[in-house]
Amino acid sequence: MKVEKLEGTCLSYYLPDVKLLIDAGAYTDKPVKTLILTHCHCDHFTYAAKIIEEQNPKVFVGRKDVKALVEMGEKIVPEFAVNLTPIIAEGLKEGDVVEGLRVFETPGHTEGSVCLLKNGFLFSGDTLFDKGVGRWDLPSGDYVKLMESLERLKSIPYKFLMPGH
Repeated sequence: MKVEKLEGTCLSYYLPDVKLLIDAGAYTDKPVKTLILTHCHCDHFTYAAKIIEEQNPKVFVGRKDVKALVEMGEKIVPEFAVNLTPIIAEGLKEGDVVEGLRVFETPGHTEGSVCLLKNGFLFSGDTLFDKGVGRWDLPSGDYVKLMESLERLKSIPYKFLMPGH
């Protein structure tokens, strides 16, 4: 499986074999058929509206972040001076499979955070970093749920960690 790393407001990953983009913290003009957001923070969907406008991909986010993703633009714009557009996405739940990526619900960084697994690659968003974990002290975070999610990730058979930062 080929994975291309794109750097921007977060690490985004492009899977050219299925034209899938994981997180939109970086802009790409490569063909995107499917966009999966690991959670509803603006650094992970910075370029989502532009990519959606240009390419109209299917858009997914964890089911518990669907509503927050729509509302996020209005809340974030004044704080970060970023021109965001509410994003309409289909909700993902535990066990869903999108283009061969298996979905794991990993709440804690946000209520709807998800990790994705395919061919030994674990795309962890802001749940798990190479040398740390995502923040839980934001309004959408929960320390106990994050610790439970990290415990669950120990049982997932991955070889390569692909974090959001």
